[in-house]
Amino acid sequence: MATTRVSLLLLLAVALAGSVAGASAFTCTSGPCYNGTAAFYGDADGAGNEAGVCGYGPAVAKPPFNAMVFAARDYSRTAVGCGRCFNITCRHPVCNPDGVTVTFADYCSGGPCVDNDVIEMSGHAFSAMALPGRESELRASPTVPVTYQLVDCRYSSSMAYLVDPTATPERFTVVLLYVPGDAYPGLLTVHFKDESSEDWVDADPVGRYRLPKFTATRKMVAPITIKVEGHYLIGPAPENPTWSVTAADVIPVGWHGGKTYYAA
Repeated sequence: MATTRVSLLLLLAVALAGSVAGASAFTCTSGPCYNGTAAFYGDADGAGNEAGVCGYGPAVAKPPFNAMVFAARDYSRTAVGCGRCFNITCRHPVCNPDGVTVTFADYCSGGPCVDNDVIEMSGHAFSAMALPGRESELRASPTVPVTYQLVDCRYSSSMAYLVDPTATPERFTVVLLYVPGDAYPGLLTVHFKDESSEDWVDADPVGRYRLPKFTATRKMVAPITIKVEGHYLIGPAPENPTWSVTAADVIPVGWHGGKTYYAA
């Protein structure tokens, strides 16, 4: 798995590395960083698109996402995907040098985002890159040069499980919310266990690892326990960069599609 992660990160560097005239140097802390261009879409202090491809829905506007999300073109050939976190720092006189951490929440389908590889940030996230009181000045620029790098996701709450609106017991599907560490869906391992058996059931990824959505390989009988395993880019314990979260009986009897469930 470590070899796979390294290969994906190398592909990320090839696909996303670029140059922006006048962009200043940036000190990367957890790996390579890249230059690009960013704009905002939607309301000036909005959460962007709540109907994004990643399937987070209205959750993008609520804690712990807090509207700090962005969209980009479909980099399906690389490691970029739903749930991954990036630190983005803009290069403009009114920009805060600390930048912001945002979560990848949507694949844009057209316009400058696709044609010119422009990163589309929610209005709230874009404004947060500015120095206090300078937000409107930053938004006055149609686009700004940015430097960004992949970082571990760190949220103020534990992982949550959004049952897909189309889910049935025969095809039980969940969307993972607030995944820590390197949240690329292709690097996660997901298992389910239900009332009918003590054995773990493998979960198949939906969307060829592009989406944080996983489907059980057989009928599931509630209550359902979910186990997710993943990795950190820079873990709290460098000698053990992996993590595992087991949410016992997190999906109750009488569950409803479209509802988000949290571990006790």
